[in-house]
Parts: sequence; structure tokens; C-alpha cells
Amino acid sequence: MTATPAQVGDAVLAAVTGLTLSSAYTAVRSFWPERKPEELLSLTLTVMPRAIERRAETRVSERIDYSVDVMVQRKVDQTQRDSEIALLSADVEKVADALYALRAGTTGFVCVGVTIDPMVSPAHMQEHGVFTGVVTARLRAVG
Repeated sequence: MTATPAQVGDAVLAAVTGLTLSSAYTAVRSFWPERKPEELLSLTLTVMPRAIERRAETRVSERIDYSVDVMVQRKVDQTQRDSEIALLSADVEKVADALYALRAGTTGFVCVGVTIDPMVSPAHMQEHGVFTGVVTARLRAVG
């Protein structure tokens, strides 16, 4: 099965929509995930297709893997920074768990790996007061 980056992003978006996180959130798919700090006053999940890898499995078949990033972001009250980072880091782990649970029956993709990097972006926190954690899911097309 060959899919477009948008189709892969939509499958991931569906997987993260409806999760129970620390607060209400908006989840969107975007090819350009730049947000201003004032746009991140509430929890935002941005799904961004990242890469496609094609490999020959045999002389007549190939394996296609797709990498998709999910950025978990919210502006943090600096007076409550540590407690808010703890809550938001738990949200990052919940997103990773949801993506790792993806199976072909519902999406056409199976998750073959999940990475959280960074758990918290120090640069975003220092420069903008924004928590940013990134989950990268590696999905394999099946079918």
C-alpha cells in the first residue's frame, strides 16, 4: 500500500483525537507547524508528516515506512513551570502510547516504533515559555 503524506498524517490525527489528556486540546495536521506563543495558550497537538523510507524487501516487493511527528505544545505559567511540565510530559507519553497501539485494522498502518525526542524542548521553554514535546511514530503501510 502506498499512501500520501496527508493520508498518513490523517491516520495519526485520528489516533490522537479523543485522547484524555491533562486539559482540553486541539489536534491539527499541518505541513508547517510554526505557532506563535499566543496561539498556544491551550494545549495543541500538531501532527506533521516527516519522512518516507522505501526499502526493497525482495526483488518484487518493497517496504514503505512513514515517520510522523506529533508536537505537544502549550504556553506554561512560569510560576507553576515544574508542575505544568510534569502534566504535559505525561500527555506526551499518552500520545506515544496511543500511536504505539496503532494496528492495521483501523488505519492501514501498523506502528513499528515510537520515539519521544525531546520530552521537553529547553529552547522553546526558555525563549517562549512554551512546553514542546515531540513524539515521532514510525508507521508501516500494510495491505
